[in-house]
Amino acid sequence: MTRHRGCWLGLVLLVCLPLPAAGQELPKATPEGKKAAEELIQACVADGGLKQIGEGPKATWQADPMKVRATLAARKERLTPEVRDALIAAYGRVAFDPDRGGERTK
Repeated sequence: MTRHRGCWLGLVLLVCLPLPAAGQELPKATPEGKKAAEELIQACVADGGLKQIGEGPKATWQADPMKVRATLAARKERLTPEVRDALIAAYGRVAFDPDRGGERTK
């Protein structure tokens, strides 16, 4: 009986393993969206919400969430779907770039 219970448990665990699945495509960034996103990022840097640590491809960013939130709240009208798409597309390139520690690149 115990042997069968162990087999069933193993079968259940095997079925529950995460399988590769297709997800949504990342949005495409428009030139206007890229420009507006860059302006918002520069505003966050100027207001002290984002600070670059290091130089070159190994550089990282330190964020102060309260300052970033204040900067974005002051520029609420600039938070358009085009900006959102540009930021998501940029995140997708960086997060999945093997040269930057990601798993895959598009």
